[in-house]
Amino acid sequence: LYIIKGKNSDYWQAIAQRRQLSDGVMNVLVDTGDVPTMVALSLNDQVRLTRHALQAMGKTAEQNEDLSRPLLMRADVPEDLARRLYAFVGQELKRYIRDYYGLHDLAAQDAVDDIILEFSGADERISFM
Repeated sequence: LYIIKGKNSDYWQAIAQRRQLSDGVMNVLVDTGDVPTMVALSLNDQVRLTRHALQAMGKTAEQNEDLSRPLLMRADVPEDLARRLYAFVGQELKRYIRDYYGLHDLAAQDAVDDIILEFSGADERISFM
């Protein structure tokens, strides 16, 4: 914890890649808000992410596809987080979410969003989820 508090992102990323991380260390790493550290942690398949880490990383992933992609590829990401991220990711990741989680109702929602967007002339994507 001292290293995390006293050092920078390069150190945090190295810690995030360790084979074993305590829940406390993992939570402090995501609380830094550092996207490269969160990406390194999401790529670490030797650890199981804590609920806190998943929630914090999920919020950050809404604004950052560099994080959403590796986060969504993890086996321990719950379906509710994948559903939430669906509204924020590109088409390729939307297809992955639909296929991996079997969420075909999201495909229908995506089609409705496209139709509304087309007829409204709006610049941003509309979602009813």
